[in-house]
Amino acid sequence: MRRLVIPLGIVFIVLVIAGMGYLGFRSTQAGPSTPAAPQTVTVARGDVQRTVTAPGQLVGTRQATLAFGVGGRLAQIDVQPGDRVQAGDVLAKLDTADLELQVAEAEQTYLKQQANYSVTIKPDPKAVTAAQAAVTSANAAYEAARQQYDLRDKQLMVNCLNFKNASDALARAQAAYDSVANDWKAKNYRIFTVRQQALEDAQAAYDLAKAQCGLNTTDMNDAGVASALAQLTQARANLDALVAPSSATVLQAQAQMEQARLALEDARQQLTSATIVAPFDGVVLEVNANLGDALAAHSSMIVLTDPTAVEVQSTVIEEDLPTVQVGQPVNLYFDPQPGPATTGKVDRIVPARAPGDRLLYTVYLSVDELPPGLVAGMTVDGSIVVATQSNVLRLPRELVRVRSDGSALVKVWAGDHVEQRTITVGLQGDSFDEVLDGLQAGEQVVSE
Repeated sequence: MRRLVIPLGIVFIVLVIAGMGYLGFRSTQAGPSTPAAPQTVTVARGDVQRTVTAPGQLVGTRQATLAFGVGGRLAQIDVQPGDRVQAGDVLAKLDTADLELQVAEAEQTYLKQQANYSVTIKPDPKAVTAAQAAVTSANAAYEAARQQYDLRDKQLMVNCLNFKNASDALARAQAAYDSVANDWKAKNYRIFTVRQQALEDAQAAYDLAKAQCGLNTTDMNDAGVASALAQLTQARANLDALVAPSSATVLQAQAQMEQARLALEDARQQLTSATIVAPFDGVVLEVNANLGDALAAHSSMIVLTDPTAVEVQSTVIEEDLPTVQVGQPVNLYFDPQPGPATTGKVDRIVPARAPGDRLLYTVYLSVDELPPGLVAGMTVDGSIVVATQSNVLRLPRELVRVRSDGSALVKVWAGDHVEQRTITVGLQGDSFDEVLDGLQAGEQVVSE
């Protein structure tokens, strides 16, 4: 009997527990429930940016091929490829002996022309005194020639009177000689010899008087006066040219001096161009000659580059080109230099399709500060900021599905339930979208 009572007690207890569990289950099914909170993102303020990818490489912007301006033999070379040089350093020189001589000769010519110009505008007092004396002398000669010309008639009468007398005397001597010349007996007497000699003497006197009369007659024209006047005119012109030179004379002297100066500058320039000097700080890339080589003018000798003067030559795809503008900021990332981006700007846009099969356009980017260790030819990843909004409400881009009208539907956790909300979207950035309307800061948007 006790064995039967114990199992019945156990059964009773089990039934009681089962009943209480059923009542608890019913109570639970009958009352209201609170749903669990979903994963959310808080609406907050921040910056929204949209960028365009622009991959490319560093290219040098300052590289020079250096050459001698004249031909000659290479006498000095002071650099090798890879050497760093500073602006003003002498890199190479030609043999300059002949060029130095040309400069010295040009200097002497210029000094002479300077002196000539100086004398032209301010004459030497000694030269002026000599010119004045020449004018005085020429004037005296002219006055003497005029006086002689004024007395020409009297002189002609005096000079030619002897010719008439000589002519008469010759006629008489001829008659006296003729009177005995045909008498063969007279030839044996002294009278014949005397008259013959007298005729010869009369003929000689006649010839002399005739010559003198003719010469004096010729001299009686105004040729002497004209010659003296010409000399006087020239002497006065010389004096005037000294004390009051004409503008043409001054300009000519000035032009000759200027021509000599230009010749001197050219000679000096040729001498200077026989030396190659570094035009800027840089690194030597090439040296294309050896000592003793004969070089032609302007032939490539040294190639110099400035490794710090670089820019980025990048490309953008066709659909992004309309959004890219000069002056837009750029973030630059270099594979050899991992770390924070270097900044820059869009410097130039080439409005022509780049060669190749892809629809790409070339864009040049400036670099604000080049990190150390980077050189032309290295690859760069550029990120051009084409649009930005600062301190605006934003949501992660993956939570916003923007429709064609610029709106989007999101789910907002209201604390105990989820509600749908239509929002207006502004700038659609790379990581965030701008919220113009429909949400407030602090609200929770469901991210599941």
